Formats: sequence, structure tokens, C-alpha cells
Amino acid sequence: MSCIFRAEDLVFKADNREILSGISFAVDRGQLMAVCGPNGAGKSCLLRILKGLSRPHSGKIFFSEQDCTKNEKLRLSKTGLVFQDADVQTIGETVEKDIAFGPRNLKMGKDEIKRAVDDAISFFDLEKFRKQGPETLSGGERRKLVIAGVIAMDPEVIMLDEPFANLDYRGVQMVLRAILKLKESGRTIILVSHEVEKFLGLCDRVLIINDGKSVFEGEPEEAKRHFKENGIHCSDLPLDKLNWLEEE
Repeated sequence: MSCIFRAEDLVFKADNREILSGISFAVDRGQLMAVCGPNGAGKSCLLRILKGLSRPHSGKIFFSEQDCTKNEKLRLSKTGLVFQDADVQTIGETVEKDIAFGPRNLKMGKDEIKRAVDDAISFFDLEKFRKQGPETLSGGERRKLVIAGVIAMDPEVIMLDEPFANLDYRGVQMVLRAILKLKESGRTIILVSHEVEKFLGLCDRVLIINDGKSVFEGEPEEAKRHFKENGIHCSDLPLDKLNWLEEE
């Protein structure tokens, strides 16, 4: 595998306070990397920097080994970010129009937009909702819709910020299946969540952040040993059982 995203000693400050202090990690193409940590650790801030919505005060960011630290435009085009609140990213009158919004913003041609929308709807099994308003969907379906809208813009890396927040059990499973399908299709995924036992069995890498610092980066099995000391709840089940798709 080749490294697609790499960060070196990222520092970000706000209101004269360091929010992130020396964050480093690397994720290979096609991997799913979990970013874990307690509330206020700086996880969402990291995603905004990687996306290109904020610039680090120091440190470097590499995309496919190209230094893009000061190239927010490149990061904006190469990554897709799904925010925690799905409602802030659903703006179309219908599911179809909502998914088409991003490709239109990218100035894709008419035929290309139609193909991107049709492919995203098919990929996430949203055909029966095509003409419905986003507000008519369940929480899990709306989260899938937002991910579909991001996928329609064809980013190389998908980043999800707390994708299971405020979802019931069925909604969590719906989103997990969507994430698993993305992974199986070869997408690179960076997933921020403190609910690690729902998906740890699907992960390739884990980055633990606490108080703005990276305290661990490595394999999921090894990461489990560091959860408790960093305020992350996780059961003692074997790794292959730490995935809510195992439970029906």
C-alpha cells in the first residue's frame, strides 16, 4: 500500500491556546483509520485542518507525498468531510437534488452530474427516496444521504466526524454498512468517533488524541491497551467482535 495522507507535528492555536500540539500520523490508500479520544481532545479540529478549512500554525501535511500544507485548495478537492450534524449538509429539495449540489458546485457537465448522482444513489440504495425531501428520511438515511453527496464529488479520502451521533441501533448499523461498502470499494476513510466498540473491528489503523496531543498511533489490537487511560470506553471483547454488524 502507498501512503495517501501524512501529517507531521501539526500545531493549531485558537485564542492563544494550543488546540493541537504535535499531531503526527500516516494512513495508506484504502485503509480505514479511526481517530479516537475524549470530548474536547481536538479530533474535529484535526479533520477541519486536513480538509483545508483551517491552516495549522506549524507542521506539515502531505497528500500522496506532495507537501500540501499551504495548499488548502488541493486538500478541499481531494477530501470529503461529513460533519457530525447531517442536517447542516442537506440543502436540496429532494434527495436527487441534494446529491447533485456538490457536483454542480464543481462545475461538472450535465451528463457527468447525472452519472455521479445515479452512481451515488445506486451505491447507497437510495433509489426509492430519489424524489423525496431529505427531511422525510430517518436519521440513518440522512447520514447516508450526506455521505452519498460527498461521494458524488469523487474525493480520494472520506472523513466522517462522529457519524453515529444521535442515531438509534438501526441507524448505526445502516451507517456502518455504508462505511464498510466504501472501504470494500477501495476508498480511504478517516473516521472520528469516541464510540470505538461499534466499529473497531473494521479499522486498519487507530490514532488516539488526548488534550490535543497524539498519544498512540498503530494497530487496533494494540490501541485497545491505551483506551482506558485516555478516557475511551471499549469493551473487552475480541477485536473481531467489536463491530455492531456482528449483532443482528
